[in-house]
Amino acid sequence: FYRGHAHIDTKRREPWLFGPEIAKQIRDAIRVRYAILPYLYTLFFEAHTTGVSVMRAMYMEFPRLTHLFGMDDQFLLGSALLVKPVAAANTQS
Repeated sequence: FYRGHAHIDTKRREPWLFGPEIAKQIRDAIRVRYAILPYLYTLFFEAHTTGVSVMRAMYMEFPRLTHLFGMDDQFLLGSALLVKPVAAANTQS
């Protein structure tokens, strides 16, 4: 089950209200979310039991690659999922 929470005075935002193309994009994103949920639950359990961080600097997984020590524009979620945000204006990838 997945739903967005909002205050009663806010505009409605159910996925189907934005048209079929947006609804499909939201549906695809929800499917990805549910596909990685077991990984995330396992990751947070590991963090709880061992104290290791959920968000990890690249060098934590690759300590011999010294060029990663200063990398601050991407990180790992656990040891298997790379996160590299698009943070520049007018950039799509």
